[in-house]
Amino acid sequence: MKSVRTRFAPSPTGELHIGNARTALFAYLYAKKNGGKFILRLEDTDTERSRPEFSDAIIDDMKWMGLLWDEGPFKQSERMNIYKEYLNRLRGKNLVYECFCTPEELEERRKIALKSGRPPVYDGRCGNLSEKERERLISEGKKYTYRFRFSQFEPIEFNDIIRKKVTFNPKIMGDPILIRADGVPAYNFACTIDDMLMGITSVIRGEDLLDQTPRQIALLKTFGADIPEYAHLPLIFGKGKKPLSKRDGATSVAEFRAQGYLPIALLNYLYLLGYAPNTDKKVLSLSEMTELFDLERVSSSPAIFDIQRLKFINRETIRITCPDELKGFFIDRLNRRSDLISDEFVRVFKEEIFTLSELEEASDYFFSEGFKPEEFVNKIKAYKQYPGQMITTEILHTFIGSISEDGNFTEEPLRKFIENRGIKPIIVFMIPRIALTGRDKGPAIKDIVKILGYNEVNRRVEAILKLL
Repeated sequence: MKSVRTRFAPSPTGELHIGNARTALFAYLYAKKNGGKFILRLEDTDTERSRPEFSDAIIDDMKWMGLLWDEGPFKQSERMNIYKEYLNRLRGKNLVYECFCTPEELEERRKIALKSGRPPVYDGRCGNLSEKERERLISEGKKYTYRFRFSQFEPIEFNDIIRKKVTFNPKIMGDPILIRADGVPAYNFACTIDDMLMGITSVIRGEDLLDQTPRQIALLKTFGADIPEYAHLPLIFGKGKKPLSKRDGATSVAEFRAQGYLPIALLNYLYLLGYAPNTDKKVLSLSEMTELFDLERVSSSPAIFDIQRLKFINRETIRITCPDELKGFFIDRLNRRSDLISDEFVRVFKEEIFTLSELEEASDYFFSEGFKPEEFVNKIKAYKQYPGQMITTEILHTFIGSISEDGNFTEEPLRKFIENRGIKPIIVFMIPRIALTGRDKGPAIKDIVKILGYNEVNRRVEAILKLL
């Protein structure tokens, strides 16, 4: 048996779409589950829309997600001579022909076919031109594409891992273009040649490419190549069960990175889009995903994207990730020196956020520029149960006395104050919180004190007392 070889082959015409990211994940998992190889290939033959910066971004996103390839990245733009060689092989077998039809003519015929209730496919007329007619049009400098004589093939049947038995009739599908008028190979041709030469055994991709598969199988048969197994993943739908689009919010890996999602959280969510692993764990490592993965159990129904579920998974991921591992993400997100982000800071704030994008707002008061004495005093006075200046001053003095120089806070002095003065506990504990953070919610007081340290707590309280 051949070793499993899968590939991820995006076109660098934009950012890495979330649907393509799921395809990359499933292709990666299938290869690793079967002890095979995962290949990265950039299908950059669309010279008008492909950009080097998009290629770089896709590679960066793949590394960020941890989907590291065994071979590649290969670029189709660097393999043009290979495609020319295989075109000549098809010409020698009379399996391609020059098509001189203009885009305008093709569009007009497509409209007529639709009005007549016929399939809007190419009618093959240029395939019947005589040699003399063909030579005349070429000598006149008329532009042409190369089309594959696909319509002469018998029905093509294959077993899709997800969709089971699939059959297509080439006679009603038309002859596809293999080489465009500018000499650049079309998707079907370059993709097929690369899959063949790279020894791809398993093609995992979106269902939007399902109808391209028979054309590629026909080409592979023509070259006497082995036919890989195919698995076409269902589309990811957004609101209203329509294909995911910008109206649903973020649609690319780059956008989710910018919004503060962790890579393993995003992978876990993609893993669950159309697949239900047999486990009770809320968050899986990449190795655990691999172990539990079964491509045959992937649903053929469209997956519905749910941002709230992704947020929940991200929150759980942040909570269970060890502080050492999270620290780098925190430092990058807050753009702070590592000495300002302590392990205690990470431990406390990983419980406070759903995404890293919330981190700055949640923690800004812990940094020197986030402490605004005048503003905090106004918030103390605006507190609906504000006990007045004298009681507030007493509370803050008592609070300072409850903190040791090593930053440990004990509630006992404040509890005694509550007992002696008959003041509600919520007031006695709320005043120090607002004095230190300017907020009435957040981490526990003992955690706030621990992160700030005795000297900074004392400095802040003294500044508040002075203004009071």
